[in-house]
Amino acid sequence: MSRFYDGLTDSVFCAVKELIRSGFRVLRVPSVTKKRNAIEARLYQIEYSLVDLEMKRKVEDFTFQQSMPSFRSLDETLSSTSEALKYLFGGLMVEGGTYVVFAQKGQGKSTFAMQMALALAKGKDLKLFSEYNRSAEDISPHHVLYLDYELSAIQIKERYRGVSAPTLHWLGTCRSKNTSDCMKLMEEYLLKIPEGEEVVVFVDNLTKIGCGYSQPTEAKELYARLDGLKHTQKNKHGRTLTVILVTHTQKDVKPGAPLTQNDYSGAQDIIISADGVFAIGPTKFGNDTKYLKVLNNRNAIEPDTVSVIKHVNQPYSRFEVVSEMSEADALAGRATSSILSSEKEEPKYPKLTISQVEEMRTRLSQIDPETGKNFTKKKVAEFYHIPESYVKRYKDGSMKPIPDHEPEIG
Repeated sequence: MSRFYDGLTDSVFCAVKELIRSGFRVLRVPSVTKKRNAIEARLYQIEYSLVDLEMKRKVEDFTFQQSMPSFRSLDETLSSTSEALKYLFGGLMVEGGTYVVFAQKGQGKSTFAMQMALALAKGKDLKLFSEYNRSAEDISPHHVLYLDYELSAIQIKERYRGVSAPTLHWLGTCRSKNTSDCMKLMEEYLLKIPEGEEVVVFVDNLTKIGCGYSQPTEAKELYARLDGLKHTQKNKHGRTLTVILVTHTQKDVKPGAPLTQNDYSGAQDIIISADGVFAIGPTKFGNDTKYLKVLNNRNAIEPDTVSVIKHVNQPYSRFEVVSEMSEADALAGRATSSILSSEKEEPKYPKLTISQVEEMRTRLSQIDPETGKNFTKKKVAEFYHIPESYVKRYKDGSMKPIPDHEPEIG
């Protein structure tokens, strides 16, 4: 079995594992009963042998050795630890952590990840949540390695024309199915950065490398290798390595439903082992407006609100923070299909109450003393601080007011 394994290419090895999984699925079919137990036992034996051989080779490939930790009290630990946490984005992230950002296809996760990368390279804070204010106005610029499996060089040029970021290194991708190969490539890139410089690595998109990281063993291997890479960079090159993994949801999220960690349906070890998990989802405010949700953050309490972000193309492709609100308010009114609700009001405008709408309709029929004619929609809109289009929609009933006892949403 060892010789057979050593002779497999990475792509064939992934195919063998998938073939074994397919065999188990076939055995679950009720019509397949003859010799089922014997076949299952043999498949398990092969699978366990492959896992053992795979993990043996992976352990041998590790470039660090885990030393036995000292036996000491909490007091000794506290007195011996001089380093303080260094916060990124006001505490949304911490230097040295591993973070996951996931969303469905087309929700702008690559745009958001690239925006984070640019901010880190320039030493800026995106101010995504008012609750996260642990860092100063600006932070020290970081070197950023952006491994991009999503966009081509032409697409990057089109989206970020005129942007200057000397410490942001946008790189080609590792096409190997072997995680070890990709880690070695990352080490080669890191050697090009001066000793002692802090580095943030983005991997966009995680589902495009390895065997897809759909199995627990693959996820655990990834984190083991990342820990080894961080250990090496800290001890040999004097720098802290932060990793941000961008990935897909691997199943359809029910429209209008709150985002949860279960919406990432790959190996849950990817989520469980991360220092922070963030998700991007659609809102009721239109295709260009999304919301960012903190699902888990080991170094801070998750905020009760989500950050509503709107896509803009100037001066480059990015998101602007519009407001913070509850997830329910960001989702309320969404259709139960992929078609967006007809309510596409911008969150910066207030919604009128039932009594205000009745008052507005009365005002439209009254005479404006300045002109001697009925009040115009424009003048009524200015009175209520809403767009003129809202007046028309409230009048014809296509926009529904909120009850009088509920506060306006700013």
